[in-house]
Amino acid sequence: MKRAILALLFVSIAVFAAWSQPKVAVLDAIIPQNMDPSVIIPVTEKIAERLVVSGRFTVLDRANIESVLKEREFQVSGMVSDQDVVTAGKYLGADFVVVAKVTKVSDTYFISAKMIAIKTGVIANQTSAQGEGKLSALIALAEQVGEVLSGGAVLAQSAAGGQKDISKPDEGTGKAPETKAKVRAPSSTASSRFVGAGFAYSLDTLAIDATHSTGTYTGSDAWNLGDFTVTYAGKYTQFGIGYLSSLSATTKFDNTSLNTSDSQPLEDKESFLVISALLKYPVSLGSVSLFPLGGIEYDLNLSYKDSNGNDLKTGSDTTWEAGLNHLFLQVGAGAAFNFGKVVVSPEFVFGWKVKTSQDTAIEDHFTGLGWDSVSVKETKLDFGLLVGVQI
Repeated sequence: MKRAILALLFVSIAVFAAWSQPKVAVLDAIIPQNMDPSVIIPVTEKIAERLVVSGRFTVLDRANIESVLKEREFQVSGMVSDQDVVTAGKYLGADFVVVAKVTKVSDTYFISAKMIAIKTGVIANQTSAQGEGKLSALIALAEQVGEVLSGGAVLAQSAAGGQKDISKPDEGTGKAPETKAKVRAPSSTASSRFVGAGFAYSLDTLAIDATHSTGTYTGSDAWNLGDFTVTYAGKYTQFGIGYLSSLSATTKFDNTSLNTSDSQPLEDKESFLVISALLKYPVSLGSVSLFPLGGIEYDLNLSYKDSNGNDLKTGSDTTWEAGLNHLFLQVGAGAAFNFGKVVVSPEFVFGWKVKTSQDTAIEDHFTGLGWDSVSVKETKLDFGLLVGVQI
């Protein structure tokens, strides 16, 4: 079981990593009717090339884009409306769509390009470049535009082979800058909404306290548990289902009435089906989201065995067996770190168990022995790490 869970987690992480980069579709550049149409493909491909080289995006293949839009009977030629771009992006399953437009005034070529976020419809990035020369100069301008859209700094090469800042006019010619450079690429905004999976370590403690005219009794059973969970995290809610298994346990007590104490390992093993429902309120801090947590967790006992593998539930009464199931009231806090579409979320949660029939039976046992003020409380502290895909 543990190997299967580990394998599933590794596969999940691999799948999430494959989706970690936003998908970008670069539509064919729009050119004037009197311009040679053969420049469309090289201009478009050069912009896409710079996005690929940046390593920040998964760039969709141009042939595939053309095929999908053709199947949808969607006309790209002459597209200028941002709403049309968003519609095309949805057809393509893209996160962003890049549209470039070429114009010519006298001997000067202009390329303007914008990257539109499909989910929100807003312009995530926009830039332009201009230059004089032959038609082939458009390729160099397209490269500059693609570099800016990908988040890289654009620097012009001087005749001496050095670099100069093109944000200022050329000292020799007095011409205006050819490119609006240093535009920031779209950045990930913090999101605590994701679907994912992960592991948690839990420390479950059952504490028993009682008083007597001759002394006090303090005892505790502590379980170390491992939990594999699949989670859906919305903006204000979080739901999980998982498998919880005991790793090790110890029991100890201190009876001042009899002047005795002891501590020893517990060999019994338990496993549970865990279902949780939590509320949260995220606060965004750049690419990180912080949030408090509060809700419930229900642990449904699946097995209870001794060190030899014997089922301890066999022959037990239904009241005792029902007491093996636990309902916890929980509070805690977490964070969501965004890496593209991948979300990594560490969380810690503290829970108080609602009293069960087993707890009542323990209290009745001590009361029957003459102890007063018997208290049975069970708490659980969870430390978890989830990895998921942003939604």
